[in-house]
Amino acid sequence: MNGIKILMASSEVVPYAKTGGLADVVGALPTALNHIGANVKIIMPLYGAVDSKKFGITDTGIEFAVTVGPDAARGRIRRASMNDAVEVFFVENDDYYRREGLYGTPKGDHADNLERFIFFSRGVLEILKHLDWKPDVIHCHDWQTALIPAYLKTLYKDNLYYRPLKTVLTIHNLAYQGLFSSDKFPLLGLGWEEFVPRKLEFFQKFSLLKAGLVYADKLTTVSPTYSYEIQTPEYGCGFEGVLRERAFDLVGILNGIDYSIWNPELDPNLPVNYGPSEVKSKREVKSSLLRELGLATEKPDEIPLIGSISRLAEQKGYDIIADALPELMQMDIQFVILGTGKEKFQTMLSELAHQYPEKLSIQLRFDERLAHMI
Repeated sequence: MNGIKILMASSEVVPYAKTGGLADVVGALPTALNHIGANVKIIMPLYGAVDSKKFGITDTGIEFAVTVGPDAARGRIRRASMNDAVEVFFVENDDYYRREGLYGTPKGDHADNLERFIFFSRGVLEILKHLDWKPDVIHCHDWQTALIPAYLKTLYKDNLYYRPLKTVLTIHNLAYQGLFSSDKFPLLGLGWEEFVPRKLEFFQKFSLLKAGLVYADKLTTVSPTYSYEIQTPEYGCGFEGVLRERAFDLVGILNGIDYSIWNPELDPNLPVNYGPSEVKSKREVKSSLLRELGLATEKPDEIPLIGSISRLAEQKGYDIIADALPELMQMDIQFVILGTGKEKFQTMLSELAHQYPEKLSIQLRFDERLAHMI
């Protein structure tokens, strides 16, 4: 990588805030890139759930202002160090980010998600001029940051400071598209010439993800197979046309695993560590997990325990799981589900757990330690 400077822009990053695999990738990839010679920094929103004291988050003194529609919104930048190696910047605005949930609550998405991520995307670009560090590449992730490439090619295209910047957009999940009603389009600050099918318009609405698909210099996704699948009508979620047009710029890179974190021989989250030579110790971890969850522990070696760590949504198959669980509970199995999501699934699964307390455990929260145990 020979010293290339990369700014990772993401709406969630482990260990600070997480709803899914996106946070795991952005938490691990910068360190790995730094190890091969890159200079990577991260920027994300400062959510209310982020523990500033725990993570040593400090004030930089940098303030900025951007327009969101007709209004001016102000923000502040804070800083921390991840693993004593990667500098992390946090965009602070309590009106937008100090609330329950990253993108919404179990009742639904936050009504102002468009404004929240317009502010974040424009804020990322504005604060660059305040840092004593200028990236060669801004690596954007999913719809929440996909406006950044669009802004660079439109609002900021004549600014000499920004002209050398290149962008990469990684598609972690094409089904989450950042769709909004056309009457909110003026909030973007872009001209109506951008509201056309070849740009941001998408079936009479507009899509923030599509802005990135159209304007990013390079596109990546989570595996070579997925990069081909999303160019087909079956898996393209309506974007297969624009992805086929960008096929030359689309690269599938297989998601990996961070062995410094997900290694049972070293994992501090486990009550007992084990490796290939002492795999029997895994039984102790399972027994400890069963006790913690209040599940039956009489036959831990005989009864399979099925674990799921996920966002509770149809896109993850939870409509199927919720319907199947009553029948599954008649089998000699146990089931643990960790995650949050739609209120209907949270309610349905909680009611089932109440009916089968020794067989089914539903944990409606983000809990990294418990995820490692599962």
